[in-house]
Amino acid sequence: MPSSSRFTPTTSASTARAYADTISARPGYSEHQTGLAMDIGNAAGSCGLSTCFGDTAAGKWVAANAHKYGFIVRYPNGYTGTTGYSYEPWHLRYVGVALATDMNRRGFPTLEHYFAGNPAAAASIKSGADLVAADSSGRMLRYPATAAGGYGAPVQIGSGWTGLKQGFVVDWDIDGIYDILAQWNNGVLGVYRGLLGGGFAGQVVVGNGGWDRMTITVGKWTHAHPRPGVVGYFPDGVLRYYPNTFGGALSAPQVIGKGWNGMELTMADWEGDGANDILARTASGSLINYRGDGWAGFFGPATTVGTSWQYMRMLLPGFGLTGAGTRGITAQTADGNLYNYGLGRGSWTTYAQVGSGWNGLKLFK
Repeated sequence: MPSSSRFTPTTSASTARAYADTISARPGYSEHQTGLAMDIGNAAGSCGLSTCFGDTAAGKWVAANAHKYGFIVRYPNGYTGTTGYSYEPWHLRYVGVALATDMNRRGFPTLEHYFAGNPAAAASIKSGADLVAADSSGRMLRYPATAAGGYGAPVQIGSGWTGLKQGFVVDWDIDGIYDILAQWNNGVLGVYRGLLGGGFAGQVVVGNGGWDRMTITVGKWTHAHPRPGVVGYFPDGVLRYYPNTFGGALSAPQVIGKGWNGMELTMADWEGDGANDILARTASGSLINYRGDGWAGFFGPATTVGTSWQYMRMLLPGFGLTGAGTRGITAQTADGNLYNYGLGRGSWTTYAQVGSGWNGLKLFK
């Protein structure tokens, strides 16, 4: 990591050292010494070890595709306060394909964000492995994930959640703090932004009118948009993608499919390729994977990945329940049991019961 900036004679030693520490690692602290990091650049040598590399064609390609090969841009722009280092678009760190693609799919900008689960220790929702639910009295409860791969005792994190059709845990504005997207029975779709010190801000309406008639799923549907969006259909069965372009209200939808009537939708990366797919459950209990192409469309034929799923009341994508970087589907049965189905790369991995007695709770996806 280079150190090329000049200091004026009036710069104090402490200020100079603090600044130098953001652009150059002290002896023994560089990631390069792990053998897992490398610096890259353009073949012609332009913008070598400079922030302008991020604006070149090669720099943009690396930022968009490094995860496919197990690498991340270790010190992204705007996160000096988190990583301790200034923006270095040329500095790549190998973390493995599974972890890198999971970070990319979920929108975690740094390793610090990823392994913290949430950068705000005092935020109401701590981790993507936690489970959030509303009970019959409208209390919103967080069930913390345990090291044993289950859930601990609930903590109340909200109230007044009656009248909810479906809730989703999502980082809507990609600030590293989990928010709640609420689909209300009165037709409103609203976001409650998670606050740094805990709790949630008041509702921001992101969709109005008719959302109670929709079957939806939420997640990052295209590489073109860093924020999670909404995919869903009205009773007509026409599947539409609603981009979350600015972290506020949804943009105009685009049609991405037809004939989806009667299917329950869950967005998850079944293929493990960094692009989300749609797992659709039919009334007969078949679980069908519609492979996303990463650009708001679908790729290849649909494939059946499970049968007899009609006994499940809810399918919830989860992250990290059985260890850092793991992915899975938590299924709630009609009799109130919870089962976790681990996701590999185009296959199921682990299977275990992770809870019982969940009758009467509306689980957030």
